Amino acid sequence: IPSTSASPHETSASSLEYRRKVNSRLAQSYANILSASATEELKTHLGHQWTDLARRLKLEDHQIEQIINENRSDLQGQIYSMIRCWQQGQAGQATIPELYGALKDCNRQDLLQKLQTIEGSA
Repeated sequence: IPSTSASPHETSASSLEYRRKVNSRLAQSYANILSASATEELKTHLGHQWTDLARRLKLEDHQIEQIINENRSDLQGQIYSMIRCWQQGQAGQATIPELYGALKDCNRQDLLQKLQTIEGSA
């Protein structure tokens, strides 16, 4: 039975370019995803200052209030929900450098340095 897939020698230049673009976009998307260990670090060490960080990440007051109401007795749940709300609100455009900048603006260089170590970026 003949194969319907093209061999590497039969792949067109446009197909190769398309694959290169898709792989590049995937790599960029994964580079903007906060790792589970970095998320855990935020949940564990950010504390009540999460609302300041949320405002610097451009979450609106009604979103912050909703997060508080949905996680009234769970500070780590509030922080996790804030991260998710920020990422979802940015429609895939939330970036780790943006988070780092907001942490710096909140004078949380300690947490910024921990996240940079976890994520492997300086």
